[in-house]
Amino acid sequence: MDRPLEELFENKRNLTTAETTLRSLPSERGVLLFADSNSRPIQLLLTADIRRTVQSKWAQPPTSEPARKVNLRSVAVYVFYTLAAGEYHSQWLYNRLIHLLFPEQTEELLLPQPHCVCLNPKERWAAFSTFSRPFQEKEAFYWGPFPTRREADFFARTFNDLFSLCRNRSLALGGSGKKCSYFQMGSCPAFCLDSSKQPCYQKALEQAVRAAQSPPALLAAPLSEQMKTLAARQQFEQAQAVKNHLDALAKLQTAPYRWTSELDKLKILHIAEGRRIRFEPKRTKQPVYQAFLITSRMAEKLINFTLPSVEKLLEALFSPPRRCLLPADNLSEHLALTSLYLYKSHPAGLWLNLNTEPCTDCRTLQQKIQECFPNTPQQEQ
Repeated sequence: MDRPLEELFENKRNLTTAETTLRSLPSERGVLLFADSNSRPIQLLLTADIRRTVQSKWAQPPTSEPARKVNLRSVAVYVFYTLAAGEYHSQWLYNRLIHLLFPEQTEELLLPQPHCVCLNPKERWAAFSTFSRPFQEKEAFYWGPFPTRREADFFARTFNDLFSLCRNRSLALGGSGKKCSYFQMGSCPAFCLDSSKQPCYQKALEQAVRAAQSPPALLAAPLSEQMKTLAARQQFEQAQAVKNHLDALAKLQTAPYRWTSELDKLKILHIAEGRRIRFEPKRTKQPVYQAFLITSRMAEKLINFTLPSVEKLLEALFSPPRRCLLPADNLSEHLALTSLYLYKSHPAGLWLNLNTEPCTDCRTLQQKIQECFPNTPQQEQ
């Protein structure tokens, strides 16, 4: 590590001096680091309360009982810390610092690989497939994020089945399409067995990409009419196949896919609640919020604002980016971090999909904030 710890953290305290007491440490969320007398890092921690964590990890006197781990009180001299607005920002700081302070432990300490779906139309017999490294291929399209690999695989299979795209590319590329189980079961048009059908496959591929870039509900109406027509003609087997497609599209509209989109179009507004500040003249305390604009490639730290000044947030949201960028040095880690919070059962803070919930009205946004943070003071009418 070439950079001194003082450059990586906003605050530094000497734990062995009389001036540093527990009361002098903030009781707020952030990332803290215990370091030895030579400012060498010992332990990096995420915490919702810096004061309480220092008390539990360092301030308690050592006991006579043998311990499995080294007692921090015997080795830690300094504590470095940076305050963070909300869990997302805190985790982002933690991830960044892990790379700088403990690079050899990144695989152990950081989040697992994310889940997305990739399709490169330049490839021969291209099809949707699961992937974990977004934007690695410039010509490819990417969809996500997904909570698990199972949902990503279902998304890929749904569009491959719907548009009869190749589901066994290794056999197709090797010229052994007749050995494919889908061909043997009669569930594949076997484009790969006739080179003259390549233009037909390319057309189906283009239709599949356009469909995956649109809401699944748009495909349901024509398929429903097709199913009714087939049933009226007593072509029940074909009607059942169409119904299976409709069921799959309906599943893509459920909660596990509520954040799924083409990754280049992903745009999320996240609002976290910070400390409460006393305002004059009524001397009432109001919470200050921190907003983040998150895309598939980076996060932007927007302005701090209070509920009455939410219009300033909207101005910042639609102005050119001049704010603090939280760069994504590794896009896979960035997507993994974003997915972690998007798909939590009860994620901390407010998360809005700007593709489906555009924020253009102050009153609507104020209402969403009040619903998300029950202790928010009511707006005066």
